[in-house]
Amino acid sequence: AGVTDEDMAVAANAVKEAGGGVAIAVEGEVLCVMPLPIAGLMCLDTAEQAYRKTVELKHTLHGLGCAESIDPLMNLSFVSLPVIPSLRVNTLGVIDVKHQTVVSPII
Repeated sequence: AGVTDEDMAVAANAVKEAGGGVAIAVEGEVLCVMPLPIAGLMCLDTAEQAYRKTVELKHTLHGLGCAESIDPLMNLSFVSLPVIPSLRVNTLGVIDVKHQTVVSPII
């Protein structure tokens, strides 16, 4: 079926309500939200609570068809990071975008 405009709007509103973060919405219903009110990057939860919410988000996304071998939150966090345009971080490691190769993060 794919992502609808309604689902995007519902998820965006859930993120706005949470003061930043990540939300998953399907068929107009919010399935999961992780509030990240500190600059949209950090939560106020304990490490254990944040871990549990992260597992819930990943489980929800995998249940919706995201491959088990992919960490969707890692990809969301780093794939569009503009500060280092030639490198990206994903579940494989540090990627040289120009050469499409995994590189060592240590020089």
